[in-house]
Amino acid sequence: MPKIPTFESQGRPTAEVGGVKTSFQVPVTTDFINKAQSTVADYYIREQEAEAKLKSLDYENKAYVGLFDLHDKWKNHPIPSEAADGFQKQAKEYITKYVEDNLSNENNFVKKATQSKLNGTLSTLNLSVLSKSRDQFEKDQQRVDNEFGNVMGTRLSIDNTYRNFVDSDIDNYLNTRFTDPDPIANVNRKRIELQKLLTIKDDTLAYNDARTKPEKFLGDVSQDPTLYRHADQNKIKQYIVHAQNHMASNSCLESLQYLQVPTHCLKFYNVKANCFNPSFLLQQCIQTLPFL
Repeated sequence: MPKIPTFESQGRPTAEVGGVKTSFQVPVTTDFINKAQSTVADYYIREQEAEAKLKSLDYENKAYVGLFDLHDKWKNHPIPSEAADGFQKQAKEYITKYVEDNLSNENNFVKKATQSKLNGTLSTLNLSVLSKSRDQFEKDQQRVDNEFGNVMGTRLSIDNTYRNFVDSDIDNYLNTRFTDPDPIANVNRKRIELQKLLTIKDDTLAYNDARTKPEKFLGDVSQDPTLYRHADQNKIKQYIVHAQNHMASNSCLESLQYLQVPTHCLKFYNVKANCFNPSFLLQQCIQTLPFL
């Protein structure tokens, strides 16, 4: 019979305990450390910024006094570009000096928060200065316009030849006065000012003509009702009545002179009220002056 192979086992005492071993480990890498540090740093920065915003409020409130003083200084400057540039330059210098003088012991977070807030306020105030300066510019321009209109009206009243070239003066003035870069705004503003000056011109001419040449004035208006079309038509009606009364008064005086009424007597009665009854006027004058 074949021999069955046999084996002999060898054993020895040992202190090892059976179990499952693993080689898995969490590597502590540079990226992991950097991320952890970054998270901590971000939190610290946000915390410091929040504290800085709160702490900077007191500094901001104190600094506003100087900024608003500069705003009030420049807001009435009549040249908008100069007002805006002047305010911004002085305000920036003021903010820089204020931070240096008052926040020297504060950390950079507080300094940055304060300066950022003040710069934002500066931008708002700069727009306000520009707007108010433009209003002042318009007021000054309106004053100049009024002065030109007054001078034009005076010249028309005292110099009859000025009516021949007053329109040329108006055109030259408007072309010099309005130089707005916006063509639409420029045209609209010129149209408004032109209408105002033409109103002054026609009103002055109508008044002078009705007062000095009533008969010619009435004839001209009768032939051309639009002769003084730019003037207030209610005033034109008043000038027509004035011219008619003036002519009636002259006619009455001529009648009284024909009746040989003394000149010094004429001031004692209303020639307009009874100019068509010279006999009545003569009796009134005689009664007023018993010594005649």
